[in-house]
Amino acid sequence: MSLSATALMVLLLAKAETPPLPVSTLPFRRDPDFISRPELDLLQQRLSYPSARVALFGIGGVGKSQLAIEYCYRLRERLRDTWVLWIHASNAARFEESIRDAVDQLKIAGRNDPKADILQLFHGWLQDQRNGTWLIVLDNADEASYLLQPLTRNVVDTSDSGTNAGRKRLYEYLPTCLQGSVIVTTRNREMAAKLVDDAGMVTVEPMGEQIALDLLETKIGLQGENEPARKLVAVLEYMPLAISQAAAYIKQRGTRSSVQQYLEKFEKDEKSRTRLLSVNQREHRRDNDAENSIIMTWQISFEHIHQYRRSAADLLSLMSFFDHQGIPESILRLRHLPRLGANNGSKQTLSDDANTTDSSSEFSADEEMEEDIITLRNYSFVSDTPHGAMFKMHRLVQIATRKWLKSHNKDICWLEQSLLNLDEALPHDDYADWTECRALLPHARLAFNLKPETRDASLHQASISNKAAAFLLSQGFAIDAHHLAKGSMASRRELLGEEHPDTLTSMANLASIYWSQGRWK
Repeated sequence: MSLSATALMVLLLAKAETPPLPVSTLPFRRDPDFISRPELDLLQQRLSYPSARVALFGIGGVGKSQLAIEYCYRLRERLRDTWVLWIHASNAARFEESIRDAVDQLKIAGRNDPKADILQLFHGWLQDQRNGTWLIVLDNADEASYLLQPLTRNVVDTSDSGTNAGRKRLYEYLPTCLQGSVIVTTRNREMAAKLVDDAGMVTVEPMGEQIALDLLETKIGLQGENEPARKLVAVLEYMPLAISQAAAYIKQRGTRSSVQQYLEKFEKDEKSRTRLLSVNQREHRRDNDAENSIIMTWQISFEHIHQYRRSAADLLSLMSFFDHQGIPESILRLRHLPRLGANNGSKQTLSDDANTTDSSSEFSADEEMEEDIITLRNYSFVSDTPHGAMFKMHRLVQIATRKWLKSHNKDICWLEQSLLNLDEALPHDDYADWTECRALLPHARLAFNLKPETRDASLHQASISNKAAAFLLSQGFAIDAHHLAKGSMASRRELLGEEHPDTLTSMANLASIYWSQGRWK
């Protein structure tokens, strides 16, 4: 029986190839400025067991891929006969491309056959102990649900070999065997939990202060700017990507810039902060498809949440206008109040095509709220505080969210919704619940400086300031109360007139403050 010309060529190619020596397919050079972190030691410990699978998860820009890259280089230094295969896992197409490249790099026999099942060839090679030890890195597996879905076709098989009924899930083509280990990097805690066991979960947090300072110093050198540097890494919330981008910005401008000058620009106003955080300096150890600015990095995740769980995106939008620390659950659960902006002259409106719940079912609303919180927590956008029903979030995440809202013409709507919620949450008549009032006070202070566009929202802002001033006065803080009370009275006088009861209330409140200070005449 004669072979076809194509089949003969395949056999000849397979026979002619020399089996390759173990190599690394890392697409990135080693970072000479890498600063070691505790997570790297933990990663090495978790991977010391046979057939280990470990997920590095954390917010975008926190340095997950950089940790994986450094680990791979250190592994190759210790064990030169270990294969290191880097797989881009951001989507099925990138996964397919990486598997094909790996199969070519490994020179797996039969891969040139048009009818070859590339996935099965790859799986078989990994299972064969004669090929030695290997480490696979699945990088950027943020939305990698495709890995866990039963295949209706072979993603990397272009042959017409019929149906693929009963095929394994893609992730199952990475076998669990003594000679192989897997690292997953992902922003999504839920995805990490689906791909590895609990023991393999490694949370990557922002850097500690000293490590962040070491990173900045390594990138640019400090030359006596220690205190400005300390302040800068603090306002950048110890985020490696944000620090690296700031260092690149400063270094690129040479003597025309410094840490102190960058810090001054950053602290000037939100517009200046947003502009600096949006600078898209090329990072050589980030995937080509990944955004390099910290704001754009987070906005990609926000877009995904907005598409797949709109109610969670709405919750994040609301939270972005409160103080970033100690956000009480009470002011978030009020988000189902009638929204501002529909019939009060606002140029913006909030559509109600989100994942809505049956408002008649309190249990349903509570469950939906919990799912929204879980979604935001999975992406490290929010976290719990030790004080119970309160949440906190990165200030930089708030800036990124507000920028996204502004670009979609929704920022004023959510700003005004936050004022409505806060006004409703603050006590109306008395201040018996001092604990709740204290928890809401930082948000009231911040609300004073917001700039609503509608009359209704401005009245809510004046009400918030008046209530906060009354509470501060009751606690003996007349000086702090004065600024808020004066602002409340001025706003109400302009919007309601001198004789309106609310205006008179604010005037009486301000008079009480003057009396307590001995200024009443």
